[in-house]
Amino acid sequence: MYTIIKKKLKALEGEVFYTVTGKPYTFKFVSENAITPSRTKYSISLRNFEEAFNIHPTELRQIKHLRGPSYVFGIITDKRFL
Repeated sequence: MYTIIKKKLKALEGEVFYTVTGKPYTFKFVSENAITPSRTKYSISLRNFEEAFNIHPTELRQIKHLRGPSYVFGIITDKRFL
């Protein structure tokens, strides 16, 4: 699953996504295993996306324990990611 998620994220790098509150952001890969959203200075491991994807969240609160939950949620629930 990790490889599929990484491939999907690579294809979407630079695209505009939105947080639940409607704030736009993009993201870029900062290493082979992490991205940085344009609205932050910290990176998010692809493992966070893998964990969130396995949860299949319908609400942000379901993945609040992950790093950058608003960004992870915005990406994995977007129709382009599915």
